Amino acid sequence: MEEWFTEHNSPTEQVRWKIRRVLFEGKSEFQTIRIIETHDYGTMLILDGVVQVSEKDEAGYHEMLAHVPLYSHPNPRRVLIIGGGDGGTLREVLNHPGVEQAVMVEIDGMVVEQCRRHFPALAGGFNDPRTELIIGDGVAHVNQAPDASYDVVLVDGTDPLGPGEGLFNSDFYSHVSRILTEDGLTATHTSENPLIKPWVVETLVKKLAGIFPNTCLFRSEIPIYHTGSWYFALGSKGNDPRTSSFPVDRFLKHATPRNYYNEAIHRAAFAMPSHVEELLSRCQ
Repeated sequence: MEEWFTEHNSPTEQVRWKIRRVLFEGKSEFQTIRIIETHDYGTMLILDGVVQVSEKDEAGYHEMLAHVPLYSHPNPRRVLIIGGGDGGTLREVLNHPGVEQAVMVEIDGMVVEQCRRHFPALAGGFNDPRTELIIGDGVAHVNQAPDASYDVVLVDGTDPLGPGEGLFNSDFYSHVSRILTEDGLTATHTSENPLIKPWVVETLVKKLAGIFPNTCLFRSEIPIYHTGSWYFALGSKGNDPRTSSFPVDRFLKHATPRNYYNEAIHRAAFAMPSHVEELLSRCQ
C-alpha cells in the first residue's frame, strides 16, 4: 500500500502528498514533528499535522517574509525573528550585508535540531556570527526587550493555535511596536487566504492598523499552502511600503541569487484583488 500524508484544511477539504520516505518523527514538549521526503516537493516539515515548509517552494515564503520588509526599511541593522526554526527566514535576513545582528527566538529546540540535519540549504544562517539563537518564548522576549531595540521584527510562527497562538493578539503587537525604532517595521504571515477565510485576515489587519500608522498586505505564491496564494501582513511605524521608493542600489549590491524575489515582485506584491481592497477598507 502506498503511503500518503494528508493535510486536513477543513472538514470538507484535504490535500495529499505521496511519501517517498519518512526522515524523522517525534514529539517535542510543544508539538508533533514530522519530516518526510516527497516525490514532487522534496523534503517537507510538518508540525501538528500542518505542512510548514518544503524544499521546492520555500523561497516564495522565506524570501518574501524577509526581503519585502527589509528593503522597505531605510537601513535595517538589527532584526528580530520570532519562530522560524527551519532557518530559511534567518538565511535571507543575513543576505543583507547591512544587518549587524539577527536575533532569532524559537520556542522548540527540537525543530531547530532536526531542520539543521534535514534542511541544510535553509539552516546555514545558524553558523553566522551575526546570529543570536535563543531557544525560548518569543512573546516573553518581545515583552521584556528594551524600547527601540530592533529595526525590523519578523514573525515566522505557526498558525494561531498551540505554540503560535500568542503571536496573533494586540498586546503582542503593541510590544512589537514599542521595541521597534521610529521607522521600524514588522511582518507576519496571515495564516489564511482572504478569499477563503476573510475574517481571519481582517482580524489580524485590524489589530495591526490599531497600532501602526501604515498597515498593508503583500502576497506570494506558495503551492504547498492552502490555495497556493498566500498573504502576509506588514505594519510600519515609518513610511508606507506601498509608496516608498525601492532601494535599487542596495538591491544590486546583494550578490546572493534569489529564486523568487526581485524588484518587480516587490512592487507587484502590494497589488491586491478588489475583494481584498474592500476588506482592507474595513480595517482602517
